[in-house]
Amino acid sequence: MYLFFSPVCHQLPQRSFHIAGHQLPVCARCTGIYLGALIGSSVASGTSPPRWVLMAAVFPLVLDGGTQLLFRESNNILRLATGLAAGFVASLYVYAGLYRWNNTRNERIKG
Repeated sequence: MYLFFSPVCHQLPQRSFHIAGHQLPVCARCTGIYLGALIGSSVASGTSPPRWVLMAAVFPLVLDGGTQLLFRESNNILRLATGLAAGFVASLYVYAGLYRWNNTRNERIKG
């Protein structure tokens, strides 16, 4: 499992959650992104929210990650929260895009 996620996540122990002494295969931020995407895809419809919603959801993640890289240390709760927001909203856009693509494809097939 760790090998599967290693190309997309640094998997640093201090930036990851542990359950019963075992480190999750992704960091806290990636955990939030995946969990947010799972929740978002379960409530998604065929329309995407306004673009400003995507920016509002992704900006905290970029700000937290960027400032952590430069001059401060974040914490796992903040990483999880920013990942949840970004993953949730991103999944709404992905679902809406797939919905539109599928409808366009079906219209071409019908004639």
